[in-house]
Amino acid sequence: MVEFALVIPVILLAGFGLVWALGLVHTRGQVQQTATTVVETVADMGGYTPLAVGSQFAGLARLAGLQPDRLRLTLTDARGTAHDLGTAAAPSSETISLAYNTPVTITCSYDDEETVPLLGQRGVTLPGAATTRTLYGTGSSP
Repeated sequence: MVEFALVIPVILLAGFGLVWALGLVHTRGQVQQTATTVVETVADMGGYTPLAVGSQFAGLARLAGLQPDRLRLTLTDARGTAHDLGTAAAPSSETISLAYNTPVTITCSYDDEETVPLLGQRGVTLPGAATTRTLYGTGSSP
């Protein structure tokens, strides 16, 4: 009976660690889904505009259960130029035109401040990226 009482805290600690790890995996999936949704929106619009695309970032982040001020987005065009789109809470005011049928990549990073059981506050940055081709284009070819 004494041995069982000594093992219970270890089992509980492992259980808390498993729940915390599953929470991080879930959040990572939400960041990836947000990147996929944003890249599809940018491809459908033929580029990035603050009014059409940027205004949707905060709603997409909230819909995924993420905090918009912690979600940072970057757009990489066919030339390999990276454009900082800011955070979902404060999107960039830059307009980016993309040519028809060119690849576009959206990279997301989410600063997740999870409380690790028995270790206190720790910060984890979760990545996400998605690539597709534009459906409509307004810019010039690379």
